Amino acid sequence: MPASIALSRINWIIHPYCWNMYDRMPGGNEPGGCKPEMWHACRDRELEIHELHMEFVSSLKPDEALIIYPIGESAPMLRLIQHAKSTLGTRCFVEKRRVGGVQFMEGVEDPIRRFLDDEDLPGRREFIHGALTDLGTREAPAGLAEEVEEEIREACRHIGYDWNYQALKVIYYNRMLAYDIEGTFRGPQGRGPGLTYDPATVDCMACGEGFEQCAVTWKAMLPHYMGLGKPIENDFRLSMSGAPYLLRAELRERVHLGGDLRLFLWDGVDGERIALFCRASARLRDPQLLACVPIEGLDIEIRNVSNDLLWPAEEPSQAPLKAEDGSLRVPVLMGTRRGGGPPYDCHYVIARDTTPEGFRSLLVDAEVK
Repeated sequence: MPASIALSRINWIIHPYCWNMYDRMPGGNEPGGCKPEMWHACRDRELEIHELHMEFVSSLKPDEALIIYPIGESAPMLRLIQHAKSTLGTRCFVEKRRVGGVQFMEGVEDPIRRFLDDEDLPGRREFIHGALTDLGTREAPAGLAEEVEEEIREACRHIGYDWNYQALKVIYYNRMLAYDIEGTFRGPQGRGPGLTYDPATVDCMACGEGFEQCAVTWKAMLPHYMGLGKPIENDFRLSMSGAPYLLRAELRERVHLGGDLRLFLWDGVDGERIALFCRASARLRDPQLLACVPIEGLDIEIRNVSNDLLWPAEEPSQAPLKAEDGSLRVPVLMGTRRGGGPPYDCHYVIARDTTPEGFRSLLVDAEVK
């Protein structure tokens, strides 16, 4: 039997080519809900990134593995999977596990407390069973239902119950993804020659779409569940963002601010400076961090991925963000969707009339608490 492969790095490509999925929908290339020029620009950019993915797969070293979370059956999606499987063999894992939505929680008063305390809440049992069994197609792992429920209760002891129920899908899906990954690479059901990794030292990278959405969310809790010593870093150059100001922006730097806190910096096509504070890993119980960004005398905007202007507001009293002592308290993206998910939990800092160096210094020195 061939010797096992000790992996030095695990890579993720998460939900790529969403814009190209429309090729297979009724109406052909109709954008639907998006300005045609924006839709076509995103689709073209996505195809460019697809070619980068193909090159990336070809460049992986013999001790690297790839996990793909597919979405849809577009031509680029199928081409990537075929290329990855033929190139990497047993070092490629296509994760197709599913989990249902949490629409049953809509309109529920005090939803998190109700989810925990009311076993007869309509839709609750079906959601949990579907999450644990891939919508009824696999056996439910023993003890995981109790484990996840206790983790939710522990989070409530730390952060209370006032958070968005969208995070329930995130915690169940992340836990089951970790279960699948560990079983594939380390457990007795490992395939082929056997794939192992040292959790303390293995490097991890994720890319995909959207950069600040699924590519962050569906790996956010894996370091915790897999016992990884390092977070899973996000690679923007292999990712796609639907934010119009990032479509052709150039990544200048990913700054490590300590622990799992990251600061991404871009140069926009019109000379603007763009930044995002983000955590490379997170648990449900983790506090929401805020970056104190100086604003006095500076031309700064805060926008979400949908390009909605969050700051400054026409009516300051109605602004979703708060300014104190000359600084704006900007939420750090966690990927847990406790705030409701994109676009509500994503805050890009955009500045004009400043140098890249000045903008970097301003944000690197910003207090995060």
